Amino acid sequence: MISNYFTILHVARSIDTGCTGASVAEIYTQEKRRLSIALADPWTTTIVISCVPGENAIYTTDGKHRARQNAADIFSDFCGKTLSGAVCDGMDRVVSLQFTDGSELRAEFFGVKANVIAYASDGRPAQCFLGGRDRVENRADAAPLVPLPLDAALRVGALHEFTAAFRSAQKPSVLTALKTAVPVLGTTVAEELLLEADILPGAAPGSISDENLKRLHDSSLHRVTDLLDCSTERQSRIYWDERRPVCFSLFPLHSRSLFREEVYGDCSEGIRRFIGSSRAREEFDSDRNSLRSWMQKDLTRCERTLEKMDDDATRHNRVDEYETFGTLLMAHLHDVRKGMTSIVLNDFMTDAPHTIALDPSLAPAQNAERYYSKAKHAKAARSESIDRRSSLTDHCTALRPLLAELDAIRMRDDLKSFRARAGGTLKLLGYMTDTEREQLPPFRIFTVDGGFQVLAGKSSENNDLLTTRYAKPNDLWFHARGSSGSHVVLKIASGHGVPSKKAIHQAASIAAYYSKMKNASAVPVAMTEKKFVRKPRGVPAGTVTLDREKVIFAEPKLPDDLHLS
Repeated sequence: MISNYFTILHVARSIDTGCTGASVAEIYTQEKRRLSIALADPWTTTIVISCVPGENAIYTTDGKHRARQNAADIFSDFCGKTLSGAVCDGMDRVVSLQFTDGSELRAEFFGVKANVIAYASDGRPAQCFLGGRDRVENRADAAPLVPLPLDAALRVGALHEFTAAFRSAQKPSVLTALKTAVPVLGTTVAEELLLEADILPGAAPGSISDENLKRLHDSSLHRVTDLLDCSTERQSRIYWDERRPVCFSLFPLHSRSLFREEVYGDCSEGIRRFIGSSRAREEFDSDRNSLRSWMQKDLTRCERTLEKMDDDATRHNRVDEYETFGTLLMAHLHDVRKGMTSIVLNDFMTDAPHTIALDPSLAPAQNAERYYSKAKHAKAARSESIDRRSSLTDHCTALRPLLAELDAIRMRDDLKSFRARAGGTLKLLGYMTDTEREQLPPFRIFTVDGGFQVLAGKSSENNDLLTTRYAKPNDLWFHARGSSGSHVVLKIASGHGVPSKKAIHQAASIAAYYSKMKNASAVPVAMTEKKFVRKPRGVPAGTVTLDREKVIFAEPKLPDDLHLS
C-alpha cells in the first residue's frame, strides 16, 4: 500500500505542513530510479521519491544521507530555491513540489512509467529524472492539478453509479470488479472492504446480491471518507510474517490479523521501514537462491555423472572377456583367416563356446592384439572409474546435508552463520561468490585432477593475453600440434603438489577439444613450460614459437568435474 493513492496523499500533506519554507540544498540520485531532495535550514530533511516499479513511493527522512561515492546531482537549477508547498492531485497519484518562483517538481507514480519532471516557472517542462531529453520534448506544459475532493461520494459514486460500475466491469472476481468500480482503493483496501461486507474476494461478481452491494458501497464510503481526512498526522502499520514485511497500511487490517502488527508514528516512518525490510528480504532471497541454485545444479551434475558411469560399467567390466578372446585367438591362429567376421572358439577352462567378433581387414594376430588393447583400455578405464566414483560419491555426500540445511534457513543471520560454517567446504566443492566469479580471468576455466586450474583461450587475441600476461614461467602450456586452436595453460600453483599424469592428460584433452581437430579420435598436443614459449614481434595474434616441446596424443574431451566460466 506504499504506492496507494491515499498513502501518497498523506505524505504530500505531511511535506506541505512540515517542509514549506525550507530551501533546497541539493538534489541527487545514488540508487537506481530513486531521487533524494535534501532541504536546508531551518530543517534538515530529505524527501525521497522512488520510481522503482513495484515500489513507487514518496517519504521523508531526517538528516542528509548522501554517500561519498556513486551519487550524481540532478535538477541542479533547483538548488537554493524555497519550497512553497506540496500538493497531491485530487484524482491521481501525482505530487507537485512547488517553489516560490513558480517552478515545480512533479512526481508521477505510474508504475513502470513513474518519473519526476521539472517544470520552469512558465509551466514548460525543463528536465526529466528518467528518460533523457526525448521525454522532455514529448511533454506538454504542466496542467493544473485537480483539486482534492473532500467528499468521498465523488470518488465512490452514488449507490446506483457504484452498482452500475460494479455490474458492468465484467471481471472474473469480486475483488477486480470492486477495484474497477473504485480505482482509488487499491488491492489492500479493497480486500479489507470485502471482508467487512462478508464477501469472498474470489467470488463471481454476478453472485453478489443487491443487499451485499449496498453494504459494500457503505463500507467504501466510510473508508474513503476516513482516508481523505488529512487533518491530523496518521499512524502507519506493517504486518509481518516472521521478519518478512507482508503489508503496509494506514489503518488496522482485519484481513491481516494472523500476522504480527507494528505501528509507526507517521506514514514516512512506516514506508522507510517497509522498503528497507523488503529490500533486505529481497537481498536475502537472492543470496540464498543463488547459493541454492549452484548447490542443486552441482549435485544434479554429479548424480548424472554417476548414472552415466553405471551405464559404462558393463563395458569397463569386460576386461576378463577381452583378455580371454585375445588368448583364444592367439592359441588358434591357424584357425583364423583374414576376412572372417567372427569365429566360435571353446574356453580352455570351461569348454564353453565363445563367439568372437573379428575385423575382416585385420590379420589373425592383429585381431588378437586388438582384444588385448581393448582389455588394457578397459582395465585403465575401470581403475579410473573406481577413483572417479569415489570422488563423486564423496562430493554428493558432502552436498546433500548442506543443501537440506540451506533449505531450512529463513533468516539472514542464519544464512550468515551457514556461510561462515560451511564456506570452506563449499569452496573445496568449487563454489564461488558473484564477486569471486567477476574477478576470474577472462578465459574458459576448468578444474582437473588434484584441484589444478586449467585456462583455455577463447580467441587469437585472448590466447595472446593468456600466454603473455596470465601464464607463469613454470606453468604447463598446451596447444594442438599442426592445427589452430586455443592456448591452454595448467596453473602449477593452483593445486597441491605436482600435477599428476591424469591432470596433464586432461589439460591436453582440453587443448585437443578446442582445436580444429576436435572430431579426431586422438590429437597430437604439444606441451612445454610457459618459459619456453615466445611470441616474436610482428606475428599475427595467437602465433607463438616454442622450444623443448613434448607431444601427447589426447582424446578431444572436457573433464567431467569442470567449472567453466
